[in-house]
Amino acid sequence: MDFNAWDNLSPVEYDLDTKLIERFGLKIKDASPVRSVFLIDTDKGKKILKKVGYDTDKIYFIYYALEYINNCFPKVFRILKAVDGEPYVKWEEDLYCVLDLIDGRETEFSNPIDVNIAAQGISKFHNAGVGFLKYLKQSEKEKMAKDNSNFGKEIEKYKENLEKMKELKHRVSCYKYKNEFDSMFLDKVDYYVETIYKSIELLEDTNYDKLCTEEDNIVICHNDLAHHNIIIKDEEAYFIDLDYCSIDIRVKDLNNFINKAIKNYAFDIDRVKNIIYNYKMYYPLDYSNIEILYAMLYFPSDFNSIVLNYYENHKNWGEEVFLDRLKKRIELEPYRKEFLNKFYEVFIKVT
Repeated sequence: MDFNAWDNLSPVEYDLDTKLIERFGLKIKDASPVRSVFLIDTDKGKKILKKVGYDTDKIYFIYYALEYINNCFPKVFRILKAVDGEPYVKWEEDLYCVLDLIDGRETEFSNPIDVNIAAQGISKFHNAGVGFLKYLKQSEKEKMAKDNSNFGKEIEKYKENLEKMKELKHRVSCYKYKNEFDSMFLDKVDYYVETIYKSIELLEDTNYDKLCTEEDNIVICHNDLAHHNIIIKDEEAYFIDLDYCSIDIRVKDLNNFINKAIKNYAFDIDRVKNIIYNYKMYYPLDYSNIEILYAMLYFPSDFNSIVLNYYENHKNWGEEVFLDRLKKRIELEPYRKEFLNKFYEVFIKVT
């Protein structure tokens, strides 16, 4: 099993003191680093030890989200409570969690059957998260609900990204020396600025605001539905790594999944037809949802994130990695454009 889903912490930064493990009520037999976590063999079975990079408020939000989903959809990992009843242990200056190990295989986006299983699982995952916002408010966790609710903010977010892209264009154009990444960015930025403009217009012309008031559309969103975060076990989809989860509308997550599932496969419209068909087996997406999904798909999320990560130093990648990713994204743009046209013809255009 591949654990590259976890954060960028290196296992060498972990403190594997046996007293730390005992704080979780476990006795450790063996431990081995896997990516940025440790697989630990204990007297209560195999677990994952993870050092987290966020605060206790976020840990509690993830813990409650997982418990809520598990009530109806027991196909997500759970966080083990420590001896003191907390879902974490503070050790030195760091926070540690122990998680269930889901023994399966990563989803293969190259396999249409896996993609269909994942789409059905996402629909079930979302259905299990309906009502979580109300639960938090009724259980006096109002601040937690407020801090982790993103629905209704997408148009504002797109506008912020638009202004940031224009600001970066101005900044980079003033560089005395421009490297290859800078030159490539400046060559394409106007096109992507127009694309962001268009995505904002499309979203403003939908029922987005109304959808954000409908309880069955407001769910727990995973927000990082990469292939390594969807585990296939007994032909069912299981979900791990909810580090980025939030309360949002379900098509926001569906957009995240579609982008990840098709970007390396020439933006195949047939894949998206199958994803939507399989998702609709468990939730009837209506035309308003599809319109919003189209507007979100229109937003150039990959180009936007590569550029922001590069110029804002959000990722610790080397120059060649950034350059390679930008080149590939630009090379794929004609396929993405053709895909959006086909999506419009198939799902949006009224004949």
